[in-house]
Parts: sequence; C-alpha cells; structure tokens
Amino acid sequence: MKHNYLILLCLISFFVSTNIYAQTTLNVAGVPRVGQEMEVFTVADGSSITQGSSGENEWRFCDLPSDSMQIATFILPENTPYVSGFPDAELALIYANQLNFGSTPLKYEFFSSSPSGLLKHGEANVQGVVVPLFDPLSMMTYPFTFQNTVSDQFAGNYVVNGTEIERFGNIEVVADGYGSIELPYGKVEDVLRVKSSITYEEIVIGSGITFNINIESYAWYHPKLSYPIMHIVFERAAGSSTTVVNVSYTRSDEVPFVESCGVGIDEDLARQVSLTTYPNPATDQVLVNYELVKPSTVSVNVYNALGQLVLSPITNESQYVGSQSLSLSVEELVSGMYFVEVQLEEGRVVKPLIVK
Repeated sequence: MKHNYLILLCLISFFVSTNIYAQTTLNVAGVPRVGQEMEVFTVADGSSITQGSSGENEWRFCDLPSDSMQIATFILPENTPYVSGFPDAELALIYANQLNFGSTPLKYEFFSSSPSGLLKHGEANVQGVVVPLFDPLSMMTYPFTFQNTVSDQFAGNYVVNGTEIERFGNIEVVADGYGSIELPYGKVEDVLRVKSSITYEEIVIGSGITFNINIESYAWYHPKLSYPIMHIVFERAAGSSTTVVNVSYTRSDEVPFVESCGVGIDEDLARQVSLTTYPNPATDQVLVNYELVKPSTVSVNVYNALGQLVLSPITNESQYVGSQSLSLSVEELVSGMYFVEVQLEEGRVVKPLIVK
C-alpha cells in the first residue's frame, strides 16, 4: 500500500510539473499586427545588469533607469524604403530613433511568421545600410515553451560604401525560464525567457579581412506579443576584451500588467496610503486618491519615464487624517508612461500612470 502511495505521489508530481512548464507557450497568436505600437525604453549603461537565474523565477527589474523612450511601430514592408531587399518579409518594425542590438543601431527589422515559427529576414540601420538575409534567421518555432530549443543557420550579404560583405552564422535558442517579471511600470505574469546564442562571421570580399562576432541575449516574452518585453544583449568580437551590453524593456497595450514596483518604496507605507489613479490609462483627467493615517506634509508630483518632473500640483501642503482626492489634468502630456508620486514626511508612494 505504501509503495502504491509513493507511486501516486510521483505521478502527481510529474503531471503538476508538466502543467507548470506548459503554462507559458508562445505561438502565432502573439505575432504583432500592422499598426501596433510599443513604447521601447533603453538603459544607457547596462553593464551592471544581469539576467538572473533560469528555470521557474520571479525576475525583478523594478529599479531599471530609463534614459530614453521611443515608439516602435509595426508596418508593412512596402511602407519602408527597403522593401525590394526583403521580398519574403510580411512585417516590418520601425523605431522612431534607433535601438542598439550589440553594436548595430537598428532602424528597421523585417519578419515573417507562420503557424510553425517566426523568421527574421534582416535589418536596416540608421545610416541606411541594409542587411538582407537570403537564408533567414529562425527566432523560434511554434508552439514554443519551457525547455524547447531551436538551432538554425543564417546567411546574407550587404554593401557598405561600395564594399561587399558576406555574413554567415548560427543561432542556438532555448527557452530557459518562465514565471513573472517586474519592470518599472509593473509586473507581468506568464512570461517565457528565451536565451539566444548567436555566432557569425563577416567576410569583407576581396580584402582577406574577417570579423567574428559572438552574441548572447536574454529576452522575456509574453504570449500576447512576439517581441521582447525585456531584452539584455551581450556582444563581443573575437579577440576583443570589450563586451557591448544593451538593455531595453517594452510596454505594449497587448500585454497585461499589474502595478507593483516602486523605487525606494516602503511597502507598509504603500499599503497604508492605498494610492490609486483612475482612470488608468487616461486621456484628459485623472483622479488621484490616497489615505493618510496621521497628519502629514504632502507633495504630489508626476514624473515622465525619463524621471523628469512634469507636474507638481501639491507642494509641502499640510493635510489631515483621512481620505484625500486630487484631480489632475493630463491632456497636455504626450502619450506614454508616467509615475505619480505622493511624498509624505515618512516616505513616498509611487504608482505608474499611462497617458494615451
């Protein structure tokens, strides 16, 4: 009887583990649609940021500094200047400024998708250098879940200032973690972390010069968006002691999140104050509500994603115990992510606010 009981426990453990692993699965349903926009935040110095552990995890990146924000938009390839170089691409991504991937400043990326996977057909940078891949890069196969892997080769050729360059490479992809991730704007559940190891060789035709590049990247995906909501990239050229590090994170209306983060926030104080903003997202007016358990000198500030003060409706005002309410006009603010801060004598409480 005891033997049978142990077998039953093992079977239950096996099926529970299997179900957990299958919780986060990426598929073609997450491929972005034409016209879909995202806010992409970049960190100027990511050298101190690490990717954390693999497996089941709760990754916490609440304290990431945001040094710039730009809009990235999915468009049709024919609406780019480079459509002729990507005849098989179905979707293009344009960055308002640029996004560095290793040492490459990306302006456009070109993709195609099918029920079986997601392919990258190449890119164009801010200098107008176009890199089409005649053998595209397989980013993942669908469905893609924890411990799934992809191995692929890719190849392309391009011209820089009249010089032809050939690129040949390999990519090894593994879904090495799952769980939740906390970003400055909130916590996203049901994410899959994907580790990619890319090695490629660039041959400068007619010169005998060859460059060898190694890239290791960690990207966190949500099933509703086949674009990383968090991305850490490490690039090193062969023979170099310097590693280029890029860190970015993304907010999209497609990806649900809950408010959770606050830099330097006392969690007990946050529970007492019960700061709320409504509606959120907002377009014109926002009602800010909070509770005071004792009299305090209060300041209310609103910061943009770069940490710049944009509104300061209350400064050092004496307030009494009880419920407090404040109406904010945000119709003059540009669309994006903001942070509402209530500063008290004993600390501060912060909530993210999305303005559309």
